[in-house]
Amino acid sequence: MMKKFAFSLWVALALPLAMQAQRAVRWTVGVTTPIVSSAPTAFQFLGFSVKASYEKFKNVELGLAISMEAHTRGIQYYHYYSSTFGAQLGAPNEERVTASSVLASINGTYRWQPEKTVSPLAGVTVGVSNDSYGNHNFSNDQSTWNAFVAPHVGLMLWRHLDVRFSYYVAPNGFNRGMLSIGYKFQR
Repeated sequence: MMKKFAFSLWVALALPLAMQAQRAVRWTVGVTTPIVSSAPTAFQFLGFSVKASYEKFKNVELGLAISMEAHTRGIQYYHYYSSTFGAQLGAPNEERVTASSVLASINGTYRWQPEKTVSPLAGVTVGVSNDSYGNHNFSNDQSTWNAFVAPHVGLMLWRHLDVRFSYYVAPNGFNRGMLSIGYKFQR
């Protein structure tokens, strides 16, 4: 599993460098924060993201991104376990725990009127994430690999400020809405 991650990381870093030679690559660095999840966590955590986007065509952006996010999850557990009956007894309790995710993704975005001061955008991101409760990413017994899909909408302001809302659809209760604000480096 670690070899797959290392290869994915290598591709995510090498491909943008190869595309940079064509001068069609734009880098975006930003912060992320959860605004919708299974627990009320709006603006309590900050994550970061780095994205390289290929913009050879006027309104279309294809990108590779690596990001790290933190959010709160509500998990249910039972106080009592009966070895006699082999079952959990009593009512479930919900506990709020910090979850973290490291993501590698590919995205496609369409921008309307990219030359304007305010340019609406919409697209979709697909990728893999290493999710864990606590900060145990890449631990064999405390983290899981999940595929995800995340449609996004947003605005590009002044051709540099990228503001997006994405909703991640992922298994194992890791669905969440994220707000990201990034700065795009371009001429």
